Amino acid sequence: MKQHLRTVEFSYHLDLFLMVGGEITPVPGPSGLRTPRVFLSRRTATGEIRISNDDVSAAAAPIAFLRQTIHRAVADLMSRVAARDPAFDADAEQAKFAFLIDEAATPDA
Repeated sequence: MKQHLRTVEFSYHLDLFLMVGGEITPVPGPSGLRTPRVFLSRRTATGEIRISNDDVSAAAAPIAFLRQTIHRAVADLMSRVAARDPAFDADAEQAKFAFLIDEAATPDA
């Protein structure tokens, strides 16, 4: 997943931090996007994707849950960009990372 995302060219630079909680550094739920920011002049969007250990543990398919949570967080960030930049094509950008949920059922995710 990470290798595939590295090859995708977005119209904005995305600076995302992914944190999956555990025993040492728990992440309070719910899982999702935190501290999103959009910088129009730099064409950059930033945010933290935090995933709660409890949410992952309760998921029937943890890998699919992780992929869906990341997809939802990036889509939320893209919506925030679209709200501030009228020239931004959110649908085209979201199509670039649709593989996150299209391939959610694959075992090597």
